[in-house]
Amino acid sequence: MTIKKYLPFAIATLLAAGLSYALGGESKLISGTPLLWIITVYCFLVQIIAFIPAAIFNTEVFYDLTGGLTYLSTVTLVLYFNHDNLTTKQIIAASIIVVWALRLASFLFIRILEKGSDSRFDPMKKNLRRFFLAWYLQGLWTVVTPCPLYVILTKSSNFTSN
Repeated sequence: MTIKKYLPFAIATLLAAGLSYALGGESKLISGTPLLWIITVYCFLVQIIAFIPAAIFNTEVFYDLTGGLTYLSTVTLVLYFNHDNLTTKQIIAASIIVVWALRLASFLFIRILEKGSDSRFDPMKKNLRRFFLAWYLQGLWTVVTPCPLYVILTKSSNFTSN
């Protein structure tokens, strides 16, 4: 085994951890841990757990749906942990992401149900590490893309009108 095989996993992990560390300074603390860090770990865990049945059944059918549901569940998780501190701006921002994630996940899931498969995954499914990498990178995508929203939603104190 060469380290080169695992470099993409290390880079994805370091990018997500670095982003969470850099932006998590004002994040609400949950048992001493910044909420933004918890969200980052959660995004990757969802993908890892969803990968298990995908690998067992050698299917990518739930790949895009899992990405969309990760957005939805992450926003829900943040709202749950920070419900006592929400502002109207935060609720609006969360609502926009929820609507976008529902639209994206439903569109992609319907598309794959109609087609039966996603040909982009055919070569990946032949190599378990490469197939897992696709899921792991989706974890990075679910951290990086909505990160500005996560920063807004995990803020430990209310926004000022500045």
